[in-house]
Amino acid sequence: MVTSTFSAFIKACPMRLIFCFLCFASAAFVCILAFYPLFLGSASMAGLASAIFPELPCLHRSSCAWSYSIVQDRGAELFHSWSDQELLERAIFAEATRTAMLKYDERKIRAAASAPVSHELSACQPRKGKMRTSKIAFLFLTRGPLPFLPLWNLFFRGHEHQYNIYVHLDPFRVGVFDRKSAGVFWGRLIPPGLTERGAPSLAAASRRLLANALLDDPDNQFFAVLSDRCIPLVSFRNVYDHVMASKKSFIEILKDEPTLAGRYASRGSEAAMLPEVPFSSFRVGSQFFVLNHKHAAMVVSDNKIWSKLSLPCANANACYAEEHYFPTLIDMEDGKCATGFTLTNVDWSVRSADGAHPRMYRQEEVTGELIMTLRRNGTFLFARKFGDDCLKPLLQLAPFIYGD
Repeated sequence: MVTSTFSAFIKACPMRLIFCFLCFASAAFVCILAFYPLFLGSASMAGLASAIFPELPCLHRSSCAWSYSIVQDRGAELFHSWSDQELLERAIFAEATRTAMLKYDERKIRAAASAPVSHELSACQPRKGKMRTSKIAFLFLTRGPLPFLPLWNLFFRGHEHQYNIYVHLDPFRVGVFDRKSAGVFWGRLIPPGLTERGAPSLAAASRRLLANALLDDPDNQFFAVLSDRCIPLVSFRNVYDHVMASKKSFIEILKDEPTLAGRYASRGSEAAMLPEVPFSSFRVGSQFFVLNHKHAAMVVSDNKIWSKLSLPCANANACYAEEHYFPTLIDMEDGKCATGFTLTNVDWSVRSADGAHPRMYRQEEVTGELIMTLRRNGTFLFARKFGDDCLKPLLQLAPFIYGD
């Protein structure tokens, strides 16, 4: 009786069964898309985004929320429980998604104008697509409290929609900030990792900062790495205008440095770097730089060069991955879109007793004349290293330093 009734229902409602099947198939497809990235490597995720989005129109960004929400949740806490590998993969997938969506938008615009689609953009060409406001991501590497918080708070005041801040702090010092003194730095700590000079951990910390900044806000277009001993030499407006006027990355790239051979062999032998990094391609430079968006994404997605520059060091006195990895990678992959110099002034002519650190400025040295000298007619926008006792005279000079 039940079987005959069911058979009659099927014969009477063939369209209903077809509809149910389509609903089930659609739900299964959405589930696969939602969870597939969690089980893929970075290259596969990038391929997935590139394959899907050029052919999948979205009338509005929110209609693609199943994939785009990973980069749109600006209210999310910066702290997370992802491993470094998962963080990098998420950042790679987010960048691939954005790139695919921007290419799709560009195709629509050019098709409407009957214009040919452009080839892949170079890293020093501006990104296409609609953005609200281009921002600079300020990435601070510090082992403890930032001694110049009041100065930086003055620097950022009034420009809230043009920057983001990210702080990588020693994991054992996470509680050093309080809401009252932190100002605009409050809530901007990222999940940290241990850092040690003469080990790849400092370079890994910079990659961690870049990945978090790329994920956090798609409007971050330049990424400035700074230390707790850095100060701004000019106003925020001058920094912003100077950086945004250039499409290139401001990173020091040196190929004739006297200690280059020793640095290259510091991981045991020259053979340790081959074949990915031949000596002719090895570069050194300051770990404090300003990268454009595509170079930041390049750093996060790189495995080939990182596999060599992150090797354990046999000679820690010559092995500084943070000074080797970034200039080598950028110069090998897209050197034409880098200036070759840094925007952070540092004086290596006067070193610490162990020779490992540059000059540390003290309170009695901080004058208006020093600031003008460090600027070098606009060549430098930041400077280091400044001692804790420099805060008071720097605050007194703030109207002079940051007056537009």
